[in-house]
Amino acid sequence: MQQETAGLLAEKEIIKRLIKSLINESNDLNDSVFWKDLRTNINYYRIPNTKNLLLVSLNYSDQIDTNNKPVVEIDSEGNFKDISFIKLLNFILDIWDIPTERRQVIVNEVTNSYENMKTIFDWENENIEQILAEIDSISVCNTCRERNNGLCISESLPFKGHPIHVCTKTKVGLSSDELLKYSPEFFNKVPLHLLAISSDYVKQYGDNSSWITFLKNELSIQINSDEIIIPVHPWHFEHVVKKEFKAELESGIIRIVEQKIHAMPTLSFRTLALCSKNENDLGMHVKVPVGIQVTSVFRLLSKRDIYNGIVFSEKLKELSNQLIAVKNKLGVIVPDLYGVHFKENVEKTNKQGPLLSFMLRENPVLMSKPNEKIIVASSLIHKTPIINKPLLVQFHQTSKIDIKLYVFELFKVFLYLPLEIFLKLGIAIDSHGQNCIIKFDSKGMPITLIYRDLGSVQIVEGTSFAIDNEKCLIDAHKTILPYQDCIDEFFHSLYYNLIGSFIEVISSHYKISDSALWEIAKQVSIEIIDSVECEKESKFQLYNALLSKTMPIKSLLRMRLEDKTIFSRIPNPLLS
Repeated sequence: MQQETAGLLAEKEIIKRLIKSLINESNDLNDSVFWKDLRTNINYYRIPNTKNLLLVSLNYSDQIDTNNKPVVEIDSEGNFKDISFIKLLNFILDIWDIPTERRQVIVNEVTNSYENMKTIFDWENENIEQILAEIDSISVCNTCRERNNGLCISESLPFKGHPIHVCTKTKVGLSSDELLKYSPEFFNKVPLHLLAISSDYVKQYGDNSSWITFLKNELSIQINSDEIIIPVHPWHFEHVVKKEFKAELESGIIRIVEQKIHAMPTLSFRTLALCSKNENDLGMHVKVPVGIQVTSVFRLLSKRDIYNGIVFSEKLKELSNQLIAVKNKLGVIVPDLYGVHFKENVEKTNKQGPLLSFMLRENPVLMSKPNEKIIVASSLIHKTPIINKPLLVQFHQTSKIDIKLYVFELFKVFLYLPLEIFLKLGIAIDSHGQNCIIKFDSKGMPITLIYRDLGSVQIVEGTSFAIDNEKCLIDAHKTILPYQDCIDEFFHSLYYNLIGSFIEVISSHYKISDSALWEIAKQVSIEIIDSVECEKESKFQLYNALLSKTMPIKSLLRMRLEDKTIFSRIPNPLLS
């Protein structure tokens, strides 16, 4: 693959996300569209300070894999011009009237996303035999260790990242060499440093017995009873810990353990799957701070990230017998087990969270059996010009059933646990493609949604769950929200991000209209809501949200520009 080709593919991906931002995040700027041609599905925009127009196809998703142009510029004499992602970005910033001081920041971040995307497309071409071999190995995963390997492979496959965010591959702070070392798409193990810290200097919560056992089995070292062992990402160790904790390292409050442990990076850059040299030990997942900007967030761990998921895990374990999804094995939640952070002094307090911490999570593979496959949802729809048959298509072909029936069963798996837990407990889980793992049976049928990351959930205020647990949560005011705020977060993640990205790929591959697939999503949703035993008022509220004329979505580009949460509303695709 020539550099220009990788650059073109990367540019298409960035432009696709920019167009989505332009169309969906500008709907409160009614004068931004000069003319809408409903016959051809094209929007015409005036380019500020010129007589030129921008033509944007509303069918842009269908054109990414073709030579057609989803966006072009036309001058006053009728000449068509290609438009680069930088020019398109600046046009969007113009119509949103973004001040100069914010423009260069976002231009740099989007350029970083483009450069990293280009690097990965080049790497794909150079290593395609390895990638295809890894994909093939998923089909023969049977033993626990093989299934664990298959899950790790699925963490690496969807290298295009976030399906909506234009900063999908932004990693500000990583050099090109560090990108290759630490990003999941390159299939590399990451060596984690281990720091031993006197227990007097840390706060901890949860059960660390599995962590202690793992360390003893892996390292064959004696762990002092008054010390806590914290794993540290190598980038964070070199660039943050050595500098910020120099005094503690010199005084012996923090001691560097000579041995390291290895882990595979997951789709969530801060979360890594521990590797074990012992045949009978799969290793767990650890979440650690890394002081860089990934996508649009500086990736430390807040205390909410560290501890709230453990609290939710404990509470939901007690309530799981109330959930039909859990009883019928349609859904299961991966528990967070243990968290710890170094108690920094006031001068070192960081608003994003402690500089030294980690959280321990159960391995999702333990929720599967032989002959089952567990795959990160995002990897199921990953496709490129080289890998043009998504994993989802392979599973569907194995099932040998009609595609619409297959989609119905897939959406049932996607939706049952999230909708039921929202209706019964008022909990809105963050069910996008990175947090959801899908379990398939030996016939290729999706059977279970495995959800991870309880630290990011929201709770509807006034519900019994919120009232009973408010005092147990860190920064409860950021977790317990008004009903509409929870619905906005919930629908953006579940419908717009997860369901929407699957519909886009399924529609393109099988030539089924988007509207037909959204109709299936609506049908499944209504059937689930009807079946859940809960208060009538809860059902009524959710029906109203589901069948509203508009759907809430996060304005991700504008949020980055304005540094606050912003929701836009688009025509509800469930009613299309």
